[in-house]
Formats: sequence, structure tokens, C-alpha cells
Amino acid sequence: MARGTAHVAAVAGWEFVIVNLLCAPGGKAFWKDRAYMFGDEFRRYVENDLMKREPHLDAKPMGAFSIGGGIFAHESHGMTSKSADS
Repeated sequence: MARGTAHVAAVAGWEFVIVNLLCAPGGKAFWKDRAYMFGDEFRRYVENDLMKREPHLDAKPMGAFSIGGGIFAHESHGMTSKSADS
């Protein structure tokens, strides 16, 4: 993988991590309490771009539950709340 391509891929991966974390329940409160640790430009990027994105369909913050397949489709015994309703 070319050096520039590897950098782009790494940044895209970290963007997914940030979106998955901040779009999860409690993510906005987490950011509000900790945004001070980052520079102004990065805070604007997170707040004006990343926090407005939809999480990836397979997103599971900290491996706990799915946030990408509807409104926080919690998993229980191998079933999501979407499949439990059908």
C-alpha cells in the first residue's frame, strides 16, 4: 500500500471509531465533557462533520450493541430488537 493511501485508510478508520463512539448513547455527553482536550480546528471538525454522520451499519461501540441498524437496536440472545418485533 502506498504511503499516502495508507494514511487515508488510517484516517478513515479513525473517523469510524469517533463516529461510532460519539453517536452511541452518552457519546455527546462524553464529547461535551472532554472536547477541551483537543484543538479548536479538530473540535470544529468533530462537531460540524463527524457528529452529523450516520454510524456504520455494523457499528458496535465498545462491542456492546448495534447502533447502525436503526434506533440503537440492542442485541439480546442473538436477536436484535428489530427482529424481535417481527
